[in-house]
Amino acid sequence: MSAIAGIFNVDERPADRAMLRAMVDSVCDRGPDGAAFWTEGAAGLAFRKFATTPEAVREDQPWVNADATIRVIFDGRIDNRRELARDLESSGVILDEPTDVELVGRCFELWDEGAWNRLLGDYSIAVWDSRRRRMLCARDPLGFKPLHYFFDGRRFLCASDLIQILQDHAIGRKLNEAFLAECLAGGPFTRRETVIRNIFRLEGGACLTVDSSGMRHREYYDPAAAKALRFATYDDAASALRETLVEAVRCRMRSPGDVAADLSGGLDSSSIVCIGHDLVRRGIVSNRAEPFSLIYSDPDADEREYIAEVERACDFSTHECHAFEPDAAWFADYAHRHLELPPYPNYAMGQTLMQNVAARGLRVALSGHGGDHTMDGGTGDLAALVRGVHPVRLAHALRSLRRSIGSGEVQRGFIDVVFRSAVWPFVPAFARERVRRMLNRGESPSFAWLSWLEPAFARRFDLEDRARRALREWDEKPQAVWAMWYLMRDGWLTYAVEGGERDARRLGIDYRHPFCDRRVIEFVSGLAEEHRWNQGVSKLLMRHAMKELLPERIRKRTTKGDFNDLMMRAVKQTGDSLIDRLEIAEMGWVSQARLKQAHESAWRFYQSRDWRCTDYMWTGFALFGVEMLIRHFSGGFARIATTETNRDSRMSLVSPDRPPTLC
Repeated sequence: MSAIAGIFNVDERPADRAMLRAMVDSVCDRGPDGAAFWTEGAAGLAFRKFATTPEAVREDQPWVNADATIRVIFDGRIDNRRELARDLESSGVILDEPTDVELVGRCFELWDEGAWNRLLGDYSIAVWDSRRRRMLCARDPLGFKPLHYFFDGRRFLCASDLIQILQDHAIGRKLNEAFLAECLAGGPFTRRETVIRNIFRLEGGACLTVDSSGMRHREYYDPAAAKALRFATYDDAASALRETLVEAVRCRMRSPGDVAADLSGGLDSSSIVCIGHDLVRRGIVSNRAEPFSLIYSDPDADEREYIAEVERACDFSTHECHAFEPDAAWFADYAHRHLELPPYPNYAMGQTLMQNVAARGLRVALSGHGGDHTMDGGTGDLAALVRGVHPVRLAHALRSLRRSIGSGEVQRGFIDVVFRSAVWPFVPAFARERVRRMLNRGESPSFAWLSWLEPAFARRFDLEDRARRALREWDEKPQAVWAMWYLMRDGWLTYAVEGGERDARRLGIDYRHPFCDRRVIEFVSGLAEEHRWNQGVSKLLMRHAMKELLPERIRKRTTKGDFNDLMMRAVKQTGDSLIDRLEIAEMGWVSQARLKQAHESAWRFYQSRDWRCTDYMWTGFALFGVEMLIRHFSGGFARIATTETNRDSRMSLVSPDRPPTLC
C-alpha cells in the first residue's frame, strides 16, 4: 500500500526531481514511513513507504542491482517468496534474507519480462533499465495494487494514483466523456480508461515497456490458461481446496503485527476468520487475526446471530462497529478530494470498521471479497458433461449428488437438481426467457438507464451496443473461466475494487483478499466439471472443504444479509439533493423529467418492498456520482464549452494554482 512514481523523458530531457517529489507528496497518506527519490538523466523513480510485511520494515527503495543498471520500485506483497528464492539460487543468485522488492529485482535481472508471470501476490512495479534505456511497468493479475500512466510520445509518467499524475500541469485536464458515459450505462466496461482523458490505468495482468521506439503494451497473464486438475474423488478435491485456501490466508497474514479480519457471519468471511484462527492455534503463524464486524439496524442486514456462532466456536469476541451511512455531502467531498467517482454506499458503509481497525494500530485486514465469484461452483457443469459425452464422469457426478442428498447437504430432490443442471441449459434461450417472464423472474441484466439517457447522447457513444457487447463477452466464456474472467476482466469490478483500496489506504489499511489468490482461482477453474458442479447448492465444494473448521450452522447457511435498505436510502437522499438541478441534464446527457420520474417510482417500489427498485438503484447512484464529479470540475476548476460547433461538450480542467493532494 505504498506509493510509487516514475518519469522517463524519451527525448532525453533531464527528469524533473521536483515533479517526482510532488507526485509522491500528493499521496502522503499512502506512505507515512518515509520517502525516497532517484534521478539520473532522463529517468527518475520515487517511492513513499508504508511497511505492511516484516521484510518491508527494513527495505530501501528504489532497489538497485550490483552494477547500478537496474532500479526497481514496488508496491505490494510477494507470496511465493520461497519458490522464487529457490529458483534464483539454483541459477547462481546469492540471496541473504531478501526483501520482496529485491526478489522482484533479481527475477527481472534473470528473466527480464518473463519475471512477471512468475510472481504471486498483489503488486505494481516500475523498473528502470539503463542498459537498454527503457522503463517497464507491471501489475498483478487481479489488479489489487493500482498503477496509472500517461504517455504523449515524448514523456512517460507512471504512478499509483491518477491524482499523482495530475501534479504535472502540462497534462491537459479533460474529463473522459466516453468513460463517464459507460458509467451512466451500468459500466464502466473498459478497464484501461480513467475519468481523465489520456491518463490510463494499467490493467491487472498487463505490462508495458517504454523506450525510444515508443510504448508497447501487452497482457502477460492469460486467465483461461489454468492447468486441468483431476482428483479421484469429490472428497479429495475438497481436501485440496482447503489446503489452497489455508495457504492463501497464511500468505496474507504476513505482517509486522496482528491483522484485522472482516467477520460478517456469512460463509466467506467466517471461513477466512476460522482459517486464520486455526493457523494461530496450530502455531503456523505467530500473529493473530482480530475480527471486526459491521452491525446494522436493518433487520434484513442484521447478522449478529451468525457472528455469535463464530465467536463461540473460536472463543473470541469481535469488535462491533455500526455501519456508516454517508450522506450526499460525504460523497461529494470524496469526488472533490480524489477526482474520482464516489464509491457505492455498500462499499462506503465500512468506514467505521476501518476507522476502528486503524485506531487499534493494525495495518493489514483480511476480507471475504471474491468468495461469491470463485467458490460458487457451476450449475451448468453437469450439462457440459452431457454435451461432451462423458458417461463415466457423468455417472460419478450423479452418485455424488445422491450422497449429498442422503447426507442432507443438498435439500432439493434428485430429479429437480438434474433437470435444472442437465436439461434446462439445453432449452433454447428464447424459450427460457419466455418461461422466466411467465414466472416474473426475468434474469437479464437491467437496461433501465435507457429510459432516462437522452437518445442522442446514448447513440453518440453507442452505449446500448457497448453494454450488450460486454454481456455477450460473458456469455461466450466457458463456465470454467467465468470466475477468473469476471474478477480479472470486468471493468465495473476493477473500478469498484480500486475505490475500495483507495478508501482503505486513506486510513492506513492494506486490505488483502484470500479468495482472490491466483492459486485459488486457477484451482477452481482447473477442476473437472463433476467436482466443480455445485449440485444446486452455492459453494458446495467449499462447504465440504470447511467441515470441522466452520460452525455447522454457518457451513450449511444458505441465506445472506440484504443491504438493499441501506443502499436505497443512500440513493434516495443523494438523489433528492441533486435531482432538481442536474448539470448532466443541461448538457443533454439525461432527461431530467424522466430521471426524476424513475427516481420517485423506485422509492415507491422500495416502500412497497417491490425489488424492481434495484433496476434503478445501481445505475441511479452511478449517475449521481457522475453529476458530483462534473459539478466539482465546473465549480471553479473547469469551464464547459457547449456550442453548435462543439456539440460533444468537452470539459477541460483549468490547472488550479494549487493542485489536488491527499495530504
